[in-house]
Amino acid sequence: MATDSYYYADADKKPVGPYSLGQLQELATRDVIGPNTKVIRKGDKAWLSYSQLATAPKPAEAPASTAADTTGSFINKLP
Repeated sequence: MATDSYYYADADKKPVGPYSLGQLQELATRDVIGPNTKVIRKGDKAWLSYSQLATAPKPAEAPASTAADTTGSFINKLP
């Protein structure tokens, strides 16, 4: 699976990159980019504020107990 490449616009509005999403998050942590910094994913046509990109939903983690565990417990309680 290929990792998406992102660019951000510097103070002169010139693209800087490419960076992975994780690298962009690290730049934000170090205050190199801020919530209003414009970013774009390679291949996209529209620039977004970093804050819009950073708030994209992340995949949910699977809970510790699965449906199979619950079903197994239910079956064990049947007469």
